[in-house]
Amino acid sequence: MAKKILLLFYLVVCLAGFSAAQTSMGSKLIGGTGTLHIGTGNNKGTLLMLSPRMGQFVADDLALGASLPLSLYAYSGSTTTSVGLSPFVRGYFGAATTRLLLEGRVGFQRIAYNSDNSNFNDNSTAFTYGLGLGAVHFISEQVGLEILLSYDNSGNNDAILNMANLTGINLNVGFQIYLPSGK
Repeated sequence: MAKKILLLFYLVVCLAGFSAAQTSMGSKLIGGTGTLHIGTGNNKGTLLMLSPRMGQFVADDLALGASLPLSLYAYSGSTTTSVGLSPFVRGYFGAATTRLLLEGRVGFQRIAYNSDNSNFNDNSTAFTYGLGLGAVHFISEQVGLEILLSYDNSGNNDAILNMANLTGINLNVGFQIYLPSGK
């Protein structure tokens, strides 16, 4: 019984050390976002994008990092997949449990198009950028759920490959873990 109490005390002390972490200088950010884009008009396919990310707070409430956007677009017997690298900067505003979030990012993606209906296959690289405004709600001292409304441009000059881009307004939902600095 004493070992269990000691273990519980140790866990409480460790978690208390994390309580000041969130968005302070030196803290780390690990998590990701997901985007579901359902096309209309000429782009009637469905696109799913997952973007794992890592970052570090270089100042209180200011994080720099990178994400690895991975996407799959399916439309009428064809698929387009992409992988990219997207450095980002994030600013957090407020001190409440729910904070305003502003994010800017630039990067590139490598796109591969494959069609089951023809022998046409193609590859391309595209420059990407985006700017988003949203909120993060801390469900605990270290875990935040976020929603981000962003304008993204991930098009390219290839009309076939451009079908799978996320250019326009997108809704991103994310889950982030905030780790304290090693001070």
